[in-house]
Amino acid sequence: MSVEKEKPKKNTTGQRSGPDTAEKLLEDYEDVFADIVNVLVYEGDPVVKPENLRDGPTASVYKAAEGELRQKNRDVLKIDTENGVEIRVYGLENQTRPSNVMPVRVMGYDFGSYDRNIRKEKMKNKEQGREADYTAELWPGQKLCPVVTLVLYFGTEPWSGPTTLHGMLNLPERLKPFVPDYPVNLVQVAFLEEEEISLFRSDFRIVAEFFRAKRLGNVKSLKYNEKRWDHVAELLDFFKIFFGDKRYGEVKEEMAQATKQEETNACWFLDALLEDRLEVRAAEMATEMATEMATEMATEMATEMATEMATGMATEMADKIVEEKCQSVRTEGVAALIETCQELGGTRQETRDRVIRKYHLGEDDAEGYLQQYWH
Repeated sequence: MSVEKEKPKKNTTGQRSGPDTAEKLLEDYEDVFADIVNVLVYEGDPVVKPENLRDGPTASVYKAAEGELRQKNRDVLKIDTENGVEIRVYGLENQTRPSNVMPVRVMGYDFGSYDRNIRKEKMKNKEQGREADYTAELWPGQKLCPVVTLVLYFGTEPWSGPTTLHGMLNLPERLKPFVPDYPVNLVQVAFLEEEEISLFRSDFRIVAEFFRAKRLGNVKSLKYNEKRWDHVAELLDFFKIFFGDKRYGEVKEEMAQATKQEETNACWFLDALLEDRLEVRAAEMATEMATEMATEMATEMATEMATEMATGMATEMADKIVEEKCQSVRTEGVAALIETCQELGGTRQETRDRVIRKYHLGEDDAEGYLQQYWH
């Protein structure tokens, strides 16, 4: 299946934790939602306009077989409008693992949307004083809005669950004509082709590229640094969940501020994480070495004077060693930065300028590093 505007808003009600929330927070933006539907349903044609979307109810109530009222909750639901009139309904369901009951779940979601549409039409008829009879419920010319549900699967192994109602049933061949089937509009994000991913214009392109690269085992080689991150906080929450690295959350505020001044992209972000890692390592090494050496030498000295001398000597020696280690860490940081920028497609001149700015080096020193580590 090949299944611009006011500042977008997001629906923050009914959020859950973990990957489901990370996906929903990003998809709930109208520009991202419209982009997903336009690419996966309309092959990239801008049929759905972000400014025409409004939030739909993600919860629907139904009566279970035992007579109890129960509630089903969709992940994201948007109503497409035209001149203020509802014309289509789109829903997104996120899966990180295959479900063996997905067709029935989607049937339930879609039923809830159609049932809501019927009740709205009946209410409108009542307000206009033209109710249809009890059996017919609606007038012959009254049509409902079509409901399209896309199941976005973010696993890196192929979907193993059923994709149709018939696939869930122990169904004799002779009964098939009498049992309506219900196929699932399944999109395996990690298995999208590059040509289809290139059609995305929103931040969802970054997500799709990430999962494709994760499946192929080459996440480090991602080269989407030319794509501006529009929804920085949501993308960082997303990567924090799926990378399992809390530092993505720690630099969220810094990146959010940076994106107001200039474009925020992958190369900038990797620099921030690298700098953070090197600073932490240097501080930890300095503290550990100074404490260990001072303690050992002080213990060996019996008198107060010897202790003071030992402490002073230890501190001096520790400072010298720390200085040497910091220089080593700095060299490691410069080398890692050069390698990262080279992997992300940066030019030699851009990398040289970045090294000078980040580590306050002179041009000759920066050039020396490049000659050593630029391959």
